[in-house]
Amino acid sequence: MEKGAKDFRAGEIEQKVRNFREFIKTPEGIQAKKKTGEMIKDRIRFKKILLEQRTDFEKQLVRIYQRQAIGWLDQSTEKNPFLSNHTADIDTSTTTILRIDEKRIANLEKCLRQCDQALFRIREGNFGKCMRCGEKISLQRLEIVPFAKYCVKCKSKSP
Repeated sequence: MEKGAKDFRAGEIEQKVRNFREFIKTPEGIQAKKKTGEMIKDRIRFKKILLEQRTDFEKQLVRIYQRQAIGWLDQSTEKNPFLSNHTADIDTSTTTILRIDEKRIANLEKCLRQCDQALFRIREGNFGKCMRCGEKISLQRLEIVPFAKYCVKCKSKSP
């Protein structure tokens, strides 16, 4: 780069810095600074919430796997008082419990993925923005579903 081009570029950067310093003194600049601080606080708060939820989902999965591993579903009614003595009842009860566990496992794994995706969006700076329309997702919605990807309007449109 030539010396003149470097000087021009440096002058351009200095002008942008001066403009920014002037902007943050204006009411709009003060408001933008305050809003940025609030957004950072919200992201930190939601990151903490998401990490806590993720830990809770993992603990629930571990409990299900442990229950299955230690034989809670043992065919013996002596070891499992929830099952009756009848063979048909044992098979039906065991199958039903296994199906319920499979559905819970699938749901918990989906929630873990959603938490991970939301944590990624926080790192990337996209958390709280609708992935469909780009509008801000309301805090009320994020309080209820911290890993929400869509605003209420876009979510209601999807099947």
